[in-house]
Amino acid sequence: MKILKYFLIALGLILFSVTLLRLISIRGIVPDILLIYLVFVGTRQGALAGTLVGFFIGLFQDLYAPQDLGINCLIKSLLGYLTGIAEDKIFHINELGKTVLLMATVFVNDSLYALLSSSLKASGWFFIAKSLPTTVYTVLIGMILFYFSIRMKKRQRYA
Repeated sequence: MKILKYFLIALGLILFSVTLLRLISIRGIVPDILLIYLVFVGTRQGALAGTLVGFFIGLFQDLYAPQDLGINCLIKSLLGYLTGIAEDKIFHINELGKTVLLMATVFVNDSLYALLSSSLKASGWFFIAKSLPTTVYTVLIGMILFYFSIRMKKRQRYA
């Protein structure tokens, strides 16, 4: 039942990212809220939930832009699994750790997509002009969201 809740939230975020996310873009750069959510689910619920939510998010992205069908599913599933493993098996992550993990996740996502996609060329210019600003913007939004989610969790514990 809990995984259904995560899928419904992911669906809402997908709809938000397709429709309203462009309102907070800065010179065409938008934060990747789906990766923020993927890191959140992976670190909170573990590798299985991270993999499933990553697959669902990647599947939708592949269906939305089908020129390289399957690449987003593969990448997001792998990243969901790795974020879950990082939390489950390696170490317990605090706010700073989640921020670093998010930064690595966005960079690996962009790198793998650029390497595997037929429409992009993995070049230094892509990483400077597109990946780096997206990473910075996503990490800033992610830091704010992680901070508030941890504050709400602490508040629930004391209530």
